Amino acid sequence: MMVDCQSSTQEIGEELVNGVVYSISLRKVQVRHGTNKGQRWLGCENESALNLYETCKVRTVKAGTLEKLVEHLVPAFQGSDLSYVTIFLCTYRTFTTTQQVLDLLFKRYGCTLPYSHEDGGPQDPLRK
Repeated sequence: MMVDCQSSTQEIGEELVNGVVYSISLRKVQVRHGTNKGQRWLGCENESALNLYETCKVRTVKAGTLEKLVEHLVPAFQGSDLSYVTIFLCTYRTFTTTQQVLDLLFKRYGCTLPYSHEDGGPQDPLRK
């Protein structure tokens, strides 16, 4: 089964789940099935002869607290939601700092960095 990239999308609303606002849309995608016995019986032998459509519900992160947006970053990357990752990386500096994002990621995934009291930031491990 192959999913065609050609699709039509209809926005249907928003959902608030655990402090994150999701935009909800329905996306109609074309699914092409390869030739099978039923298609041959119907006289449809080439692959593009039988096209079916499926409607999928799509949730897209629209807004949330800084903590929730950062929390969604790694699962989005692992799930190949590169649009979320790209949009986050292009816009986060308008509402936070790189240090705050890194602190939240390190806190979420159990990493801690020593801080220097002199400059208020993580210590450079090579600096003595």
